[in-house]
Amino acid sequence: MKTRLNYLAGLCLTVMMLAGAGCDNSGESNFVEQYVLDGFMPLGQPLRIRLTKSVDIDNYYDGQALGVAGAQVVIRESLNGDTAEYALVADTTGPVGNYIATTPSAIARSGYSYSLRVDLDGQVITARTSPAPPPVRLDSCYNGSAKVESFADSTDPETYEYREGNYYGLFFSMDAGAAGINFFIENLEPDWYSNEDRGVSGHNGPDQSNVWAWTIRDGNYFAVPPVVLGFQGRHRVRAMTCDSAAYDYFLTLFPGDPNSNPTTNVTGALGLFSVYDADTAYFCMMDPEADVHDWCDR
Repeated sequence: MKTRLNYLAGLCLTVMMLAGAGCDNSGESNFVEQYVLDGFMPLGQPLRIRLTKSVDIDNYYDGQALGVAGAQVVIRESLNGDTAEYALVADTTGPVGNYIATTPSAIARSGYSYSLRVDLDGQVITARTSPAPPPVRLDSCYNGSAKVESFADSTDPETYEYREGNYYGLFFSMDAGAAGINFFIENLEPDWYSNEDRGVSGHNGPDQSNVWAWTIRDGNYFAVPPVVLGFQGRHRVRAMTCDSAAYDYFLTLFPGDPNSNPTTNVTGALGLFSVYDADTAYFCMMDPEADVHDWCDR
């Protein structure tokens, strides 16, 4: 099983926080503004993308305010030589920069390949997917050796004890055709960073993010690595089936590094164009060795 661990500055299923920025020893920024393509298209949902602009790494990132309007967006769908082409329109129900297909048949489908062309202010953005992956479903979860019955309940998640040899594990199933699975582990507590009492004893992993990604190539079981659990409280685990473009992207992404250069299938912009499916589990982690460890009882 091939894995790669990356920490994320934000949840990649909904927001792409990318910046083409850097500095030299003179202290002057060499930032060059670029378009950012959020091309994550959920399986079974209307074809959609989001266009924003990158910001200097020293500036505040407001994804809502950075949306790009006025683009001409076309997505072509293909399977076994048959093709269909769909023009996307501005989605007025959300922030500026969202584009969506309105044709009822224009939905992301497993096994199909998709190509994208965006024309904007004389610039062209293109991308192409490999065949879209199959759906993924979490079949069961285990808190150590005990089976968890209500792992999808976000209101009353199972309490998981952080201790050596104890793992929160997930079994999942899907048909053949996926390049791999991305797991996103997210601490949901708003004070995960500001409240020092949420820390865990003996934790030796980085603690600058509340969201982590772990990518695996194959198998049907995933144990949440203790190294990504730096804070007590409620957690969400999302299993995301991915095509080869998404697998390669997350395998080479290093958020927070201005020199990060992840493998991408997009030309003319930053970002990724990919079809995905996801399923979700929840747990509440407590560390019995920590000075304050009653977070899951509150």
